[in-house]
Amino acid sequence: MPGEGAQTRSLRIMSPSQAIDLRRDRLQAPPETIRQEIREVPAVAVLAEHVEIEVTQEGLRIQLPEDATGVFLESGSATPKAAGATLLKFLGKQLGGMPNAVVVEGHTDCVIGSNRSLTPTSGPR
Repeated sequence: MPGEGAQTRSLRIMSPSQAIDLRRDRLQAPPETIRQEIREVPAVAVLAEHVEIEVTQEGLRIQLPEDATGVFLESGSATPKAAGATLLKFLGKQLGGMPNAVVVEGHTDCVIGSNRSLTPTSGPR
C-alpha cells in the first residue's frame, strides 16, 4: 500500500560529529568479533594476548607489538615466524571482508641497524 515501507522514510541529515559517532559505533563490533575468533582458532590463539585491537578516529587499529623474544617476526628481519605468518593470514581474511580501506604499517624489532620498515610503498588497499 502507498505510504508503507522503506519508501516513506525520510532522510535524516547528520552533523559531522553524528556521522563520526555512527561510524565508530559500526566499528565497535568488529574488534570484539576478531578478538573472539583469534581466541577460538588454535593456530593463532597462543598469540591472542599479543594482539591489540582498538577503534580510533582513523578507524580500526590492530597492533602486533613485539617483545624481546620476537613474537611475530624473526629478530632483525622482516620475515614472519610461522605463528606470525598464520596470524597475518588470519587477519587478512578478517579484514578483507570489511568495506573500509586497510593500511598496513609496521617495523621489525629494534636490534641496532635492523629496524626495517614493513610498510608497503604501494599505499592503502
